[in-house]
Amino acid sequence: MQEKHKLVVRAVCVWPHRQKNFRRRRVLQPQLNVFGHVLSFFIACFGVISLVSIVLGLQHESLAKNSFEAMSVEPSIAHSTNNKNTRPNITTDKQISDILSQGYIGTYGAPPALPLIRIQEQRSLRPLDVQRNKPTRSSEPNSHESTLPLARADWENLAHTYATHVLLTSVTFPQSQKKPQLQHNRTQPSKTKHTQNNIQNKAAVTSKKWQSKKIAESYKTLHIDAGKAATFWVDFQNTGTETWRSTGKHFIALNVTNPAGRESFFHHMFWPKSFRPAIMKDNEVPPGKTTRIFFALQAPDAGGTFEESFALVAENLLWIPGGEVTLKIKVNDPPPLYSAKKVSQSFDTMNITPGQAFTFWVEFKNTGRSPWYNDGENFIALNVADPSGRTSPFQHESWKEFPYRPTRLDQKKVTPGEIGRFTSALKAPETQGNYVENFHIVSENLTWISGGHVRLPVIVKQKPGNTKKAANEPNIRIGLYEPQNSVQMKSFYGTLTLQRTNGEILETFSEDTIVVLNYQNAVYTASIADRSYSDPQPFRVTSEAKKGVIEIVNYENRPPWNAALNDNTFRGALELVVNNKTQTLWVVNELPLESYLYGIAEAGNENDVDYLKALMTAARTYALYHYQNPTKYAGAPFLLTATAADQLYRGFGFESRASNIAKAAKETSGRVVTYQGEVVVTPYFSQSDGRTRAWEEVWAGGPKPWLVSVPDPCCTEKELLGHGIGMSAAGARHFANEGKSWDWILTYYYTGVALQEWY
Repeated sequence: MQEKHKLVVRAVCVWPHRQKNFRRRRVLQPQLNVFGHVLSFFIACFGVISLVSIVLGLQHESLAKNSFEAMSVEPSIAHSTNNKNTRPNITTDKQISDILSQGYIGTYGAPPALPLIRIQEQRSLRPLDVQRNKPTRSSEPNSHESTLPLARADWENLAHTYATHVLLTSVTFPQSQKKPQLQHNRTQPSKTKHTQNNIQNKAAVTSKKWQSKKIAESYKTLHIDAGKAATFWVDFQNTGTETWRSTGKHFIALNVTNPAGRESFFHHMFWPKSFRPAIMKDNEVPPGKTTRIFFALQAPDAGGTFEESFALVAENLLWIPGGEVTLKIKVNDPPPLYSAKKVSQSFDTMNITPGQAFTFWVEFKNTGRSPWYNDGENFIALNVADPSGRTSPFQHESWKEFPYRPTRLDQKKVTPGEIGRFTSALKAPETQGNYVENFHIVSENLTWISGGHVRLPVIVKQKPGNTKKAANEPNIRIGLYEPQNSVQMKSFYGTLTLQRTNGEILETFSEDTIVVLNYQNAVYTASIADRSYSDPQPFRVTSEAKKGVIEIVNYENRPPWNAALNDNTFRGALELVVNNKTQTLWVVNELPLESYLYGIAEAGNENDVDYLKALMTAARTYALYHYQNPTKYAGAPFLLTATAADQLYRGFGFESRASNIAKAAKETSGRVVTYQGEVVVTPYFSQSDGRTRAWEEVWAGGPKPWLVSVPDPCCTEKELLGHGIGMSAAGARHFANEGKSWDWILTYYYTGVALQEWY
């Protein structure tokens, strides 16, 4: 009975505090129990009615609130009441945190319609005294007399309060539709008007703080090719009162608009986000100052005319008024899949003798969208054209595929925008006349490539007489080495003579006689046994023509591969002479050019004969060019040195060990490389890395049309050894081993040249 009594008393929020009151409460128990059940029924009914009224009232209030906010001067994402004495329960249709997390502010641009913010009346969870409008309290919690009136009053007040609330809400909300206003706590009704003014004032302040003005932009209309990129910039002035910053919660950025938050059609990989081309670069932009925002635009692959809109945003806050910019973009149609543009060719017109071979190259830029390959189903080749499919009168034996196809693309791959080269050997017809040959590049099994045409006029006629041809084989002077003291010489083979510079013969001596040459105090001396001669000019020791050989007794010139050998023997004449340019002594070997070639040690004796012929012809041409143009060592008493700086020369010792070298020189005797009738310099080197170098890539003096870069296919995976200009020794050996002739090899590495018999 006691527990049941406590439950009933707790239902009316009255606790028994003393055991002495227990008997009286027990008497009242049946009455209170019935009364409580009745009240509970009515309260439940009123509760249901109140909830329905509240829901309907909230809907009316929401409509009124939206009407009020639509008339607001500037939207704001946060409103608050000035009621400092209460803590109103604020509910929203969309919480501000949700708005930020969904990116309406800053991240994707402008916020949606202002979120509805209702400030509901605060109500105590305890029953209220209607008359006093304050919570009812017992004057004496331990007083038995106050317990029953308090319990009844509480239940009555609770029921009356709910009933009153139902009536008030049913009357208040329809009035709210006629005059929308934020509903505040009734305990301070005077604060409502003040709060609305505060919201409007805050909107006005925000509008003044964040303002901008577009000053300039890089262009109003951008013309760009499909798939290409361009840079755009725009200048904005801060016309507000708030300093712009590039970092922090409200950093300044430029976002895409119309609509905001989308990925731009011109999104570039450098953009911070797909909807944001750039963040302000300047750390701070105070009011009145200007900042430049620049970014890249990536054109689509399809052509057309577009408009793209952007606007300044203060991240997580608002769009900045005046920060809008719209750019018109005209995208040109993309290029065709295959197209080309001729860049250059080895020569525009060729003058040549009947049956003569020559090398021709042409370069095209890949202006299409597809890469070029020199193999595969659709490889790129140079074919005869106008008409196609015919046998060319310039067909060379190196045309391996068809009589109408000189060559394929030199490179393995040429991507769009890169330059591809086509190199081929041509052979003049035997009949004299003026010819024009046409070629065109083709994607095999697919299409002729637009813009890939080349026209080559060729004049074929007999070789005219060369007025610059030397009457006899020239002598050439080679600087052997710089001695540290006197030089001792004797005959290695044949009789020697001692001469003055003017040709006066002083003595003739045999193999066992040693002559000593010296220079001291600006005087040259020559001593044989007990005889001595002096002269301000150098002395010469000369061997018999064609078969005499001189040995330098005190000269050590042993090849690194065999220390038992000593290359200290030479044909022709030897001198000890001062280099007036450097004031150093030199031993100089003067001999006929062909004899000089016999001692050139640039290749081994075991090489293919066509390679050796090509090498000897290049070496002869190199020497003859410097004979005609003695500028490399101007002021020196020699034309070339015996080192690899020119051509490695080891004299008669090497000649005696490499008979095939001398044989190759004899079989090409007098033949030199010419370009447009002139003897030209013909450098060569050990090995390329897949291509030779043009003259201007390595040395000064401007380009030389016969010394241009050509592919060196056998050296693709190798290391460059040497200067890289002219003929690659490794490549020439490879071609010779494949059966190429010596003249083909020369015309391949020296572009547009001819081979002439000079003496």
